[in-house]
Amino acid sequence: MIRFVILLFISLLALPLSAQNLIERDQYLFNLPPDSLFLHNIIKKDTISITFMSDQKDTARYRRIVTGIGSWTIQKTEMNDRMLESIQLASGWEYRFDRPLKMLPPSFKTWENFSSESEFTAYHKGTRRGKGIFKIGIKVQNKDSARTPLRNFGDCIVLTTNASTTGSGFPKFSYNLKEWYARDAGLVKLAGSYTIGVNKTFKIASNLVRVQLRGEQLEGRN
Repeated sequence: MIRFVILLFISLLALPLSAQNLIERDQYLFNLPPDSLFLHNIIKKDTISITFMSDQKDTARYRRIVTGIGSWTIQKTEMNDRMLESIQLASGWEYRFDRPLKMLPPSFKTWENFSSESEFTAYHKGTRRGKGIFKIGIKVQNKDSARTPLRNFGDCIVLTTNASTTGSGFPKFSYNLKEWYARDAGLVKLAGSYTIGVNKTFKIASNLVRVQLRGEQLEGRN
């Protein structure tokens, strides 16, 4: 009887420990329409804005728009997956995926890797121009903190993302990013680069300076 009680006690202790290892995506990748983020880019000394806009016809679809670069159309499924449907560049090019790409699952652990790829059709201002393959890899790194002009965020997860295209009839597109996502705030720090075509590269080293979350401005503090 004593042995049974001891084993039961040990098993109950083990349950919360295993649960603590899991990271709930939506506690950190928090931003959805109508959020707006404003990050100061140290390299060019300008402001990068990221806005999240709902699709008027389908509330499960939304766009993540990055100024100067373009937008990502994302679909939320009934299983709470986030599926990348297309990428639209500011230059008028659009890559529509034959099979939407599954991004991060609803829960995951640090140091996990996720990858996906899909064929796509490239359009320029609505005209079909070529076919290609888009590949993306996401690595969940460690938990970290992030110091920004707005405030210091003590509970963040760090993601590194590498994406690239191959094919013909369109400008190649790739990006390599390291992102800090804070619990209940979303993206607060960003570093890396986007490359479009041969000679056009956007370098980014940005920290959050202002954010609108669900229509309310997040106040700064030390």
